[in-house]
Amino acid sequence: MPIALLALAWLAQSPAPLARDIFRELIEIDTTARFGSTRAAEAMAARLKAAGFTDVHIAGPSPTKMNLVARLNCARTGAGTAKPVLFIAHLDVVEARKEDWSTGLNPFRFTERDGYFYGRGTTDVKGACPLNCGLIHPCTKAPQAPRRLCCRFEVAFTIKNLSLLWLQ
Repeated sequence: MPIALLALAWLAQSPAPLARDIFRELIEIDTTARFGSTRAAEAMAARLKAAGFTDVHIAGPSPTKMNLVARLNCARTGAGTAKPVLFIAHLDVVEARKEDWSTGLNPFRFTERDGYFYGRGTTDVKGACPLNCGLIHPCTKAPQAPRRLCCRFEVAFTIKNLSLLWLQ
């Protein structure tokens, strides 16, 4: 069974509380240019370390604009022979003024209402982070697991000297 199908099956069964918790945590961290992405990168680094990642790096152009790059070696007897898989997501969002939002909504508070999620980043960049974290578990358990899983959660610009080549 392809890894993507295993991941979708796993996501359908169990991760809702974990994914929602990760999503809430990210939405409630203001990652606009004024505050930067470092707190979000650190929060996701803690999540990935808890999931078994030991090769976790936080790097960036300034103390407030840090990215996260993490690798997990899946090679083990009888598995881990497929090509590496790279998960990419953005951590930063553009400015959002509370007065521009509907009454009762704060752009940096995770709100669930009538089956919809509200908060800056819910419908674009930040949603990929909890999904990617949720995909890690089934990928490591698949019979044809990739030899390495890589995560890159970043701000929206390329960092000099932080090449993707080393992720292989």
